[in-house]
Amino acid sequence: MRALWRGVPLVHAVLLGSACSVGDSHSPTPVESVVVTPQSLQLVAGAAGALIAEVKDGSGNVLRDRRIVWASANPAIATVSDNGVVTGVSAGSVDIAATSEGKSAVASVTVVPMPPQVSSVRIDPDNVYLFVAAGEDLVATPYDPNNVAIGGRSVVWTTNNASVASISQTGHVTGLVPGTAVITAVVDGVTGNANVTVRIVPVAKVTIMPTGASVGEGKKITLVARVTDAVGNVLANRSVTWASSNPGIATVEASGDQSAVVRGIRKGTVTITATSEGKFGTASVRVN
Repeated sequence: MRALWRGVPLVHAVLLGSACSVGDSHSPTPVESVVVTPQSLQLVAGAAGALIAEVKDGSGNVLRDRRIVWASANPAIATVSDNGVVTGVSAGSVDIAATSEGKSAVASVTVVPMPPQVSSVRIDPDNVYLFVAAGEDLVATPYDPNNVAIGGRSVVWTTNNASVASISQTGHVTGLVPGTAVITAVVDGVTGNANVTVRIVPVAKVTIMPTGASVGEGKKITLVARVTDAVGNVLANRSVTWASSNPGIATVEASGDQSAVVRGIRKGTVTITATSEGKFGTASVRVN
């Protein structure tokens, strides 16, 4: 035995106590063995766990109503009650013995420190600006009362406005429609927040198709404005205004779906301009 109790091995000490308590009374069926389950137990300091001892005769039959004496080799690490309930006191390992009529069994108990308490949770970044359909990874870090970061804790993510911004349980936020949302990270019941602002993708370029066209006097043609972002993605449903450089030669009128109808008035050439969110494109139209 690795643990000593006042200089006497744990089991020997328990045997002495058990023998003194039993005396010389004769047991009809002598105890042959004691089995403790589980044989190993891990506890957090301050928490309790139960050990169960079975007393058996030489044939393996369980003997009930036999007195069992429990003892801890080091009560400073873990204590044990008369019914086998072990309570962790401080970090370390200790043997817990159960003895009945001179027979003993030992369980090994490991006590681990109580995990640090979460005092606050911070999300990085805590202010996020996204375009629609864009995303960003958020990181939630819990801190103890001494402002020391705590690792290994699970995080639950939520959003207060799922129509504006969604959040996965890995912390990836995605902008859905323009607006604002608050993303919350919960660790051990403690929350941290991040503010998310979702904006529409800005227009970077406007191109009129076809770029060069002709129309007869009194006739009509349709032009279409192709609106794109900075990387060339087509942006639908954007407002487009149209203008003609000389309405006396040709007029232009929006017809929906980012298109317009140009009507030839008299022979000549005009420049048609399409503008969306401050960006514009032009096309030359000749009236025959």
